[in-house]
Amino acid sequence: SGGLDEKGVFLDSEDEPYDFGLGHSPEADAEDEEPEPIVDFDAIFIPDAPEKAGLVIPQLRYYDINEVYLLGTNLWHSEKLIDIAGYQIRDAVIPEGFFSQSRRGPVSEFVSDFTDVYEYTPDFMEAVSYDTAMILCGQISRKDVTTRPALQQALAEMPPFEGVTGRTEFLDTGEADKSIYLLNVKRGRFFEIAR
Repeated sequence: SGGLDEKGVFLDSEDEPYDFGLGHSPEADAEDEEPEPIVDFDAIFIPDAPEKAGLVIPQLRYYDINEVYLLGTNLWHSEKLIDIAGYQIRDAVIPEGFFSQSRRGPVSEFVSDFTDVYEYTPDFMEAVSYDTAMILCGQISRKDVTTRPALQQALAEMPPFEGVTGRTEFLDTGEADKSIYLLNVKRGRFFEIAR
C-alpha cells in the first residue's frame, strides 16, 4: 500500500509516484510534434561571411524554409559558399561592385585587356580604379577645367558614366551614385541577374 509524500503525490508500494492520468493532456501530445514553420516573409538577409552563411542556409532548407529569397552581402561572392551550401544556395541575391564574367560590352573588353597585360583577372579594386581614372581623365582633359573647383563643378554636371563597375553619376552633395551588379547562383556558378 502507499501514501502521500511531502508534496502530496501518492506513492505506490514501491515508492514510485502513481500516475492517475490527471497530468496527461492532449496538449502534451502536441508538444511532442514539430510545429510547421510560419514563413510569412519573402526574403531573409544573412549579413555574414560565406563560411557562416553556408552553415545557416542548409538549416533553413532543413526546416522547410524554401520559398524565400536569400539576401547576402558581396562577401557571398565566393566559391567557399557554393562549396559549403551547394545547391541549397538557390534563390540567393548577392550584390557586387564588379562582376568579371558580366556580358556587358565594356566589362568583357576590360577583363580581356587587363588579363592580357597583367596575367590575372581583375577584381573590384582594379575595376573601380579604372573607372575612376577614366572619369577624371575625361574631365581634366577639358579646356575649361583648370582648377579644383572647376573639376568639382565638371564632375557634378557630368552625365552618367557607364563604366566597368556600372553607371556612376555624382549627386549635388559630391557623393557618387553607383549602380551595382546583382548576382545569383545556378548550377554551382554565379550569374548576373539581368536588369
